[in-house]
Amino acid sequence: MDSDPGSGSGNTSLVLLAGVAILWRLAVFATLPASPALGEAPSGAEQKLLIAAGVMGLGFLLCGVLALARASSPAAPAFALYAIATSVHWGGPVAASAQNLQTVIWVAYFSLSMLGQAAFLHFALVYPRPMTPAARVLGRPLYAPVALVALVGAAGTMLPAPSVLGLFLTAAAIGSNLYALAAYLVIAARTARAHPRERQQDGLTVLLLGSWGAVLPWSLAGLAPNLVPGGLGPQPLTLLFLLTPVTICYLLLRKRRSS
Repeated sequence: MDSDPGSGSGNTSLVLLAGVAILWRLAVFATLPASPALGEAPSGAEQKLLIAAGVMGLGFLLCGVLALARASSPAAPAFALYAIATSVHWGGPVAASAQNLQTVIWVAYFSLSMLGQAAFLHFALVYPRPMTPAARVLGRPLYAPVALVALVGAAGTMLPAPSVLGLFLTAAAIGSNLYALAAYLVIAARTARAHPRERQQDGLTVLLLGSWGAVLPWSLAGLAPNLVPGGLGPQPLTLLFLLTPVTICYLLLRKRRSS
């Protein structure tokens, strides 16, 4: 990233990213019924789930824009980046008939997904205040792996070697999961270490429930997919992830009203 999310230029970048996310979501909805990006035509249940995930992406986007516009917490820009970048992830990538263009779209899609999880970790480290003195200076370095992986993806769109794109996809998937796992653990650790009064004032218990309440059911369903009706495995439970941005947005706006 060229600037920290909380700076003036960072806020301008977030507004531009929100505009891109809106156009992306509209394009996905427009191309969903016959999307070649999905590899094959989705079944009726899968298509409904994709549409629901796209609507959930709009929910992420709304929470991010609302926090950026209304919240005064220093953690708000990091949350806005998380919510806006992650809004692109839900519902899938835009479909394109040209293979080269589709490859570029996939690279942008996975890069933004990883960026969103990096911002989630950034938020976890600085809400309601920096967890350690080192967290104050982690802004730019925290996003360096995202920039590196995105560069590998960009190289993969220009080089004929499929192995480069394979390396990008692997790195983006591992990076996204590591960022997300670290964020969930930081939230849990901060809540466990906080004084009961601090948990109540800062809403740390609510944050813990809103984040872990989304990821735990999905993870358990992934371990036992047959327990989920409809034969779609854990996919329907991904809709629970909307709990996280809604919870955080509520806490940020509540903090603004009480300050």
